[in-house]
Amino acid sequence: MTTPPGQANLDSLARLTERLLHRPYPDGPTRVDVSVERLPHSVADIPIPASAHLLGSVLHSRGARPIAMEAVFDDDRSPDEVLVAYTAELRSLGWTDFETGGPMRGGFASGAWGQGGAFRRPEGDGPVLMISVVSKETGPTDVRVRLDWQLARRMPLGVPGGHPGMDKLPSLNPPAGVTLRDHNVSGSDRVWTAAAMARTDRTAAELEAHFAAQLLRENWTRVAGAAQDAVSWSTWQLPGDESWRGVLTIVGVFGPAEQYLTLRIEFEDADDEG
Repeated sequence: MTTPPGQANLDSLARLTERLLHRPYPDGPTRVDVSVERLPHSVADIPIPASAHLLGSVLHSRGARPIAMEAVFDDDRSPDEVLVAYTAELRSLGWTDFETGGPMRGGFASGAWGQGGAFRRPEGDGPVLMISVVSKETGPTDVRVRLDWQLARRMPLGVPGGHPGMDKLPSLNPPAGVTLRDHNVSGSDRVWTAAAMARTDRTAAELEAHFAAQLLRENWTRVAGAAQDAVSWSTWQLPGDESWRGVLTIVGVFGPAEQYLTLRIEFEDADDEG
């Protein structure tokens, strides 16, 4: 049977891509399989972002054992919409958040690498699933779903150690097209502060509303606040039984194009009152 010219071109492109992606691996020979507009058969049952267009995927394996898989999608929704919907779908199916470790998970993200999350199957075994979404200047949102079969084995058991409260700062991602700089995270046992600066034409009120929406998704409870073009703030109660509270502040005192962002959390001990 003669292969259609279009399919022949796709097959040639897939073989070229496989050769370009192949790298030596210290533990033995590896294999790279590229699939156009589909997932590898071995992982076809994983949830995929609804309404996203699958461009293709690549599977790295050693012998019969998979190492990593990455799938690339286009999505007409915003990064926030994609991430919220996909995260909700995974959690509804029993997938749980996977802490990838590191000295600090939270604070203001630069935005250059997009936003995302990591999850594990309900059984607690198998690969770690990671999603990242990046807004492009033109065209649809770039969505990447990655499976990693080695990450969990490399991670130490339990939550990474550190001072109490260091894991309570969520990761806050800027609006599409806004890049943050001058990042800083500092703290101690009872107080943690994340800060950054944004050059943007968005007002303080717009930025506060954007970051506040992310705190709400982290199950923070808004207590009070005020929104103005130059200065906006809100106070929060953190989830859980501990007496952690927070304050989000956006200040544009040096001109409308420079916005200074601060998220501070502190432990309120009832024994210290008075």
